Amino acid sequence: MNFRAMFFKAVLKINRESPVLYKLHNVLLAIVLSLYLPLAHALSTTNELQTPPNIIVIFADDLGVGDVGVYGQTKIQTPHLDRLANEGMMFNTFYSAAPVCAPSRDAIMTGRHSGHLDRRDNQAKAFRKEFPKGKALIPMPDETITIAERLKENGYATAGFGKWGLGNPGTSGVPWKQGFDLWYGYIDQVHAHHYFPDYLMKNDQRIELPGNKDGKREQYTADMIHQQSLDFIRENKDQPFFAYIATTLPHTDLEIDTLGAYEQKDWPIEEKTYAAMVSRMDDHVGELMALLKTLNIDENTIVFFTSDNGPSVRSIVPFFNSNGGLKGIKRSLYEGGIREPMIVRWPDHVPAGVQSDYVWWTPDVLPTVLEIVGLDTHAGIDGRSVLPTLLGQEQEQRDYFYFEFFSPFQQAVRQGDWKAYRTSVKDPVELYNLKEDAGEQHNVAKEYPEIAAKLTAILNDPNTRTDNKYWPVK
Repeated sequence: MNFRAMFFKAVLKINRESPVLYKLHNVLLAIVLSLYLPLAHALSTTNELQTPPNIIVIFADDLGVGDVGVYGQTKIQTPHLDRLANEGMMFNTFYSAAPVCAPSRDAIMTGRHSGHLDRRDNQAKAFRKEFPKGKALIPMPDETITIAERLKENGYATAGFGKWGLGNPGTSGVPWKQGFDLWYGYIDQVHAHHYFPDYLMKNDQRIELPGNKDGKREQYTADMIHQQSLDFIRENKDQPFFAYIATTLPHTDLEIDTLGAYEQKDWPIEEKTYAAMVSRMDDHVGELMALLKTLNIDENTIVFFTSDNGPSVRSIVPFFNSNGGLKGIKRSLYEGGIREPMIVRWPDHVPAGVQSDYVWWTPDVLPTVLEIVGLDTHAGIDGRSVLPTLLGQEQEQRDYFYFEFFSPFQQAVRQGDWKAYRTSVKDPVELYNLKEDAGEQHNVAKEYPEIAAKLTAILNDPNTRTDNKYWPVK
């Protein structure tokens, strides 16, 4: 019986059994309804679930949109991600907020786009002397509101696994100060480049890895981090949890303990290693999904899968078509640097086996999750909930998507099928019709000057972005 039915049955029972309360019916009803209506709204977003859903966000590292089987990959095996897509909804056009690690992670944590982030590139481009040891890393400020904080405040166990990269120990940006009960893996993003390091971090505790000391390569950290995420899920199966699985796979260094199915391939070693790393990540997804079913929490868990930015290894991108045939790779605001896979699975809520053309991006993850669990969106974010789309309902497309980056400086904006791109505020924009030219091969700014002017106006509008001294526009 749902909450609404239980409520009215209780009221009717009181009316029948208590004449005094019956006379006070209208007063009682007004009081209880004032309490009921907000709760009813929250419950309606989750189809009146008896317990809030568990939230899992899997955030791959440098995975190209073309590296997954259901997105067109033919050489790398990703059966578990393909199954995830068949059991959920996959999106044909999903954007990361930025073409490198740190701002992408900032965006998914905060729901803001790159023109409003505290971290707009991996390192600051100006005022670098303010930072010790030449590492111009901007930590996430204390006042930042993250998805983990919102969920933790509302009874969720929160944990992250893999690469953090938004503040090193001794700063305000460490994950245990930003809403996470537990972080296991790497805090520093450069440390995360190595798969056989001699230590990992569990919150502020250094976990020594003797199997990797003195040149040994016995403890493959991607597997260790994955096992920790499974342990967290087991330990919290009886309460709502949020697991942010920021795997380092398949980011360079290209390292793995075994090449598996690719050992005998007649490919260069880099290609073999990259494929094995993607497939290992896919295996981890398969093991995670199997655990959810074993624990009988599969149907009350929503899983998001995406990546932080486009593929990074220029020499092997053509071999696998990792960018899906799009222009650009990591560090580019052309489509190949920011278009990512996005798969969402939530049994009995998200329709299975659906391919959607709805366009959205990482800043939308936070408000979507908040609506799923019945929480209001807080001020200061750029994303908006796409829950109606996930539930198979019609939803209006957002007006435009704005992007900026600084290594080197680039700006882009997409509105409808049109996208403008520039590398200097002094230069005219390039203009592409993505519906007809997804590969951005034909700049049509001269043919459509009115559209180019309209998108340029968005780029120049002071309301589109905020200035930041560490990342000056050029």
